[in-house]
Amino acid sequence: MTGNSLANSFHQIQERIEQACEKAGRSKSEVQLLAVSKKQPLEKLKSAYDLGQRSFGENYWQELKEKKAQLSADIDWHFIGALQRKKLKDIVGEVSLIHSISSREQLLEAEKQCEKKSLTQDVLLQVNIGKEESKSGFLPEELVPLTQVQALKYIKIKGLMCLPPFDENEATKRKYFAQTRELGEQL
Repeated sequence: MTGNSLANSFHQIQERIEQACEKAGRSKSEVQLLAVSKKQPLEKLKSAYDLGQRSFGENYWQELKEKKAQLSADIDWHFIGALQRKKLKDIVGEVSLIHSISSREQLLEAEKQCEKKSLTQDVLLQVNIGKEESKSGFLPEELVPLTQVQALKYIKIKGLMCLPPFDENEATKRKYFAQTRELGEQL
């Protein structure tokens, strides 16, 4: 993607966000555009940064670490990939939001790592909303007992994240997102 096509895409996305916010009666300041930067070269991230993009999401810890060391310190990094419990010691405190806490064990390990580092960490709980065997995440019925995990001192659960089953039908996709929103409201 050339610099011009990146700029065009970026501006088109910004316009779509504005239109969606207007339609929903929300302020654009409530929406954060997260650029998924996995497997992208540094030059492309720098170009996006120059256009005003400040939030980037990475799937792989090593790639995030390398890019973070070479890019501007004001970038808001998010970890969006599948987590391994042993990697939490590295990731905790290095990103503003972990999007993929998918088990009680990961949640408790993240709490332990935060306590060791004396910091808090914002996280999203990944929900396997379609109950697919090929995907990780909390099953919807597993989330209710998590309301009892109020002993967490260092982890701040900011919401839920889901990857719904693939379906080209928009109504079906919306159903899964609506179910996830309802779960979040219940919690």
